[in-house]
Amino acid sequence: MSATEPVAKIWELMTGIGMAMLVTRTDGEDLRARPMAARVEEEDNAVYFFTDADAPKDHEIAHDSHVCLAFADNSRTRYVSVVGVAEVLADVGLAERLWRTADKAYFSDYTDPRLRVIRVTPSRGEFWEGSGVLATVVSLLTAGARHERPKLGENMKVAM
Repeated sequence: MSATEPVAKIWELMTGIGMAMLVTRTDGEDLRARPMAARVEEEDNAVYFFTDADAPKDHEIAHDSHVCLAFADNSRTRYVSVVGVAEVLADVGLAERLWRTADKAYFSDYTDPRLRVIRVTPSRGEFWEGSGVLATVVSLLTAGARHERPKLGENMKVAM
């Protein structure tokens, strides 16, 4: 795998999974994670999320902009963890570009005055990709019977 392939693989996996746990640090320095719909834009080198202007995560990002995004697809044994820097934007043009019909559940439209866009610029990422649940179970059982470490798929850490 060339140096650019692991980075491309991370973008591909994030796009395919689509939901991420956004982890921020509270003012009290605790970590807090919450599931959010990710808008993965490789050409922008960014992962975007919609949020409410009064949401705690906006204040947490203002306190400490370093975040972690954790993507998981258990059914296909695909996982991604990305760390980076987040910023909260009040950008109607960007919100319009990223808007999805499902967003109406939270905001009137992309001009809603409460709507903010969180932009995460990744700095490092790691991915794990297995061969699927059945293959993983077989590998675990076989390795256990042979007293070997199981071969669970591909794993790489990369700078982004």
